[in-house]
Amino acid sequence: MSGLRNILSRADNADDISDKPAWKIGISMMASYATGVSLMAGMGLVFTMGLIPGFTWLFLNGISLGIWGVILTKYPHVKSWVLTLPWLLIAILFGLFGPAFNLTALKSLLVSNSGNVASYGVMSANVATGILVIAGLAVLLYINRYGIRGSVFTDFWQVCLQFGGVAGLIAAGWYLAGVNPGAIGFGDNIVLFAEGMGVEAALLAIWPTAISPFLMSMSWQRWQAAPESKRLASALYGAGFFSLYMFMVGIAALVWQPHIIMTTMALLVVIGVGTSSLDSAISLHQYVGQRFGYTHKIGTALSGLALVIWAGAQTALPFGVADLWVFTASIMGPYFIAGMIVTTIWWAANRANPELTAAIRSTSKGILYFPENVYNQDETPTDTQSTVDSSPMSSDD
Repeated sequence: MSGLRNILSRADNADDISDKPAWKIGISMMASYATGVSLMAGMGLVFTMGLIPGFTWLFLNGISLGIWGVILTKYPHVKSWVLTLPWLLIAILFGLFGPAFNLTALKSLLVSNSGNVASYGVMSANVATGILVIAGLAVLLYINRYGIRGSVFTDFWQVCLQFGGVAGLIAAGWYLAGVNPGAIGFGDNIVLFAEGMGVEAALLAIWPTAISPFLMSMSWQRWQAAPESKRLASALYGAGFFSLYMFMVGIAALVWQPHIIMTTMALLVVIGVGTSSLDSAISLHQYVGQRFGYTHKIGTALSGLALVIWAGAQTALPFGVADLWVFTASIMGPYFIAGMIVTTIWWAANRANPELTAAIRSTSKGILYFPENVYNQDETPTDTQSTVDSSPMSSDD
């Protein structure tokens, strides 16, 4: 029974990453920002749009975390967005769709006739769904105990797997091309601009890649959890690592061939990205529950419900990655615009009449305004580490 209590209990330092270096928090930002579909979607952009538009999208997506961090540092009022009810609601939505994206991406590599670039086709859809739900429950229990600290800890190793898989993809592509030069892969058909695509296709990347970090609640959570002195550096590190990953994804598209070796490497990447985003989404739900004044267990239960909903939807309505992506994108853009407009109006009102806005905050606290009550970081990071929990996450390595 004591073992079960340990699994279901909360580590005392689960909400503390103040001792983590900026580069490790940045890796975690990158890992939570890159969903399980980033590999297939990134390669697909190069396939369908052409070399120049595809790599433009990949490049802008890679540096977007850094731009986001600079904006938050230079214009602090933007951060008030995370203190409002609308942000918490969008965080709940991302926490629901996060597992759906990543579990669907993993499933697409395992199920036959999935319609994806890379697929093993080794099991039926129902068997794959059952296996992934069990894996999701294991991740759920882990994050229930270790929280965001546990997520940051595992993100490092998941990103190592992610980069190793993409490097393996590139190496395998070059090797297969040498062994069988006549093989026709997707890369052989890539042109500078796909038919119907021009410079405007590349420029269109500015809009979605610019707003994405502001909508990715998991990155916001890590920004809030990091000490003030480490936040910008963490975002810049995240942008650097993510830019390298996106560049490697583009190179992988150039050498891709439909071969079991390539599919194996792709599976490693999606496992790395998918599991890191999955545990980040669960941690996010716990954070939202705590912001509303409840315990982390409310967020754990919500994530468990998301797993059940995903499994039911996969059985009744087998949604694909693209279906989920398009649906989410269709509602996130307008939501972001409305949120930024309201935030800017609030900032202007606060400058004009700070007494009035302070009164509004006080009146709406717990209704529309939810102050940061989980991490409460200040300018000086603490050097004190907890000694109650003996997990590998107890001290930085």
